[in-house]
Amino acid sequence: MTKKLISVIFALIFTISSFSVLSVTVSAANNTNQKEYPYKTDEALSYAAKNWNSGVGLCAEFVSRCIQAGGIDVFEPIVVNLYNALNGTHGTSYKLTLTNGKSGTLKMSDNEGKVGKGDPIFYYCNNCKRYTHAIICNGVNKDGYIQDYAHNKAHNGQKQTYTYYCCGSGQNWTMYSIVLDKGLLRYGARTTVKVPEINYLKNGANGVVVKWTAIEGAEKYNLYRKTDSTGWKRVVTTSKTAFSDKTISNNVKYKYTVRAIDDNVLSQYYDGKTVVSLAAPKLSIANNIGSVTVKWSKIDNADGYYVYRANEKGSWVKVATVKGTTTLRFDDKNVESGKTYKYTVRAYDGAVAGAYLNSGVSIMYLATPSLFKATETEKGVNITFKAVEGAQKYRVYRKAVGDKNWRTLGEVTTNSYTDNTVKADVTYIYTARALNENTLSNYQQNPVNYRIGKKGNVSQNEQIIKSVLKDATSKK
Repeated sequence: MTKKLISVIFALIFTISSFSVLSVTVSAANNTNQKEYPYKTDEALSYAAKNWNSGVGLCAEFVSRCIQAGGIDVFEPIVVNLYNALNGTHGTSYKLTLTNGKSGTLKMSDNEGKVGKGDPIFYYCNNCKRYTHAIICNGVNKDGYIQDYAHNKAHNGQKQTYTYYCCGSGQNWTMYSIVLDKGLLRYGARTTVKVPEINYLKNGANGVVVKWTAIEGAEKYNLYRKTDSTGWKRVVTTSKTAFSDKTISNNVKYKYTVRAIDDNVLSQYYDGKTVVSLAAPKLSIANNIGSVTVKWSKIDNADGYYVYRANEKGSWVKVATVKGTTTLRFDDKNVESGKTYKYTVRAYDGAVAGAYLNSGVSIMYLATPSLFKATETEKGVNITFKAVEGAQKYRVYRKAVGDKNWRTLGEVTTNSYTDNTVKADVTYIYTARALNENTLSNYQQNPVNYRIGKKGNVSQNEQIIKSVLKDATSKK
């Protein structure tokens, strides 16, 4: 009886055990969007031991690569993104206990079940409310104190007293771990996600334009960027296959790479492609005498500049190549008064053309008014000038000989103005500018002598008139 009972119990245990294994296998096989794998802590820590002082990237990138070496396909070069990518998907987060609450050592006896070999540990600043640093646990020493590997830190593999300062908050911070699923079958990482490839990388409108191949089934893409002095940093997460990076600095060598995301699973990535940035010049525009003048800021290491003007369809057409680095302006004389023109400029370095402002700068060209007649009247001096196409009104200025600054006399909607504020025996210089809303024409600056009483008109090319008046009261 006893032997039969034992046999029945053994058979029952064997049946339940077999059913459990079978059910896991079927579940994995039926879900083609999931892949199972174990996290290998020894391989993760082996990578950490060899690469902690490599100088490549920053802390989050180092911990990411350690975890990748252990078999979890997660790469996030930003601390908070790495924490979010691991927590809940690849493990469980726990708040750790330090020996004195704020700083000190980590004892395994105080954190049993909350951290182990190969688990990432994160520093959280309670002042600025963000994760700011990451390390990876290297188990415990003979005294039961937790050891770690930290990127470019000399305490790797040793008992460590933990202190951390961020944003002037003193020691107002907390340490968290994520216990990864070590030695267990884990869903959610699929290494069959294809890797996108960058097929276009150039300076373009407003910044560096990056384009890449589309991956079938990918929901989103992570675009990363690094320089010679920084590690990979995520620039954007987007559902599109192109992005214009407007956060570049001038004359910096940037390397870009991209990863596809399918069902929260990241693909691997290529080493990346490189471009040297030429920033978009800053622009200004103004009406000049007989032309529109476009000016721009200097771009370091440029060989010259391309100037573009928009055509009637809004497309950019190159109108000038300005060679060298000393000339930072272009005068477009192919303009008509009353028409609006739009320009942009891009620097070039050899065959590399830089970024440009796609919005450009616009102005309505207004010709410079021609002052051609001054007449003495009982009320003062009447100034008449040639009408300008596109002008809504005119602003008239005056200054006495020897003065540096022009004084605004007033605005008129006709091409005539009478100055009734003149004084005797003072020589005045007059000029005028055309206006259309907020747009001003230029003005003539070379005066010509004209005295009251002289017969005949000043020629149309003699734009500014000097007038010597006698006491107006003696004429009445």
